[in-house]
Amino acid sequence: MSGGLWNVLLKWIKEGAEKTPMEMEYIIIDAIRNANLNIII
Repeated sequence: MSGGLWNVLLKWIKEGAEKTPMEMEYIIIDAIRNANLNIII
């Protein structure tokens, strides 16, 4: 598992504790997009 993906999961867990499911969905999508950009570059 790449370090970037771990960071995404940790961020998701931390932020998820304070957010609604709808907000979580946007955070996850955004985090995955950012992770994909980092992998491509």
